[in-house]
Amino acid sequence: MAARELGLLRVDVQVHLDDPARPDFSFAYDRQANLAAEEFSSQKAVHAVCKEFAIECGFQIFVKQSSIKPDNPGNAKYECKKLNGVQFFDTDSPEDKLQCPFYINVYKSEVKWKITKVNFAHNHKKNVGFPPSRALRARFHAPLAPSAIRLKKLRGGLY
Repeated sequence: MAARELGLLRVDVQVHLDDPARPDFSFAYDRQANLAAEEFSSQKAVHAVCKEFAIECGFQIFVKQSSIKPDNPGNAKYECKKLNGVQFFDTDSPEDKLQCPFYINVYKSEVKWKITKVNFAHNHKKNVGFPPSRALRARFHAPLAPSAIRLKKLRGGLY
């Protein structure tokens, strides 16, 4: 799961993705404990990692709500951004009434920020209008070996 690879989700936190009928389907929560592998130094730092996760998974996020005051606890909620051209699985409801259930809640206590609750579910197709993920780019556009670079130079240049 990309969330674990990026440190957004500790390895000991369970997320049930196998049965949509479960009441805790796609949720990650640990009684206000930090779900991430480490705490974050700022809201900007936690937002950057959440944004990277979203892009890796083929969607975008936006700040739905934020309450931050200097030297006080604060919180923020990131949600899935509804993009033009997104195809929702629910075809019966009006598109303006549809909202993706994905969210990440973050909380600042004392000095550090932590991720406190996540809903990983989406009700739409992902990767709409996105370039391929870093993993795909690495697979299909791997760096050339020095011998291949020399060969390309001999044949008239790189690309």
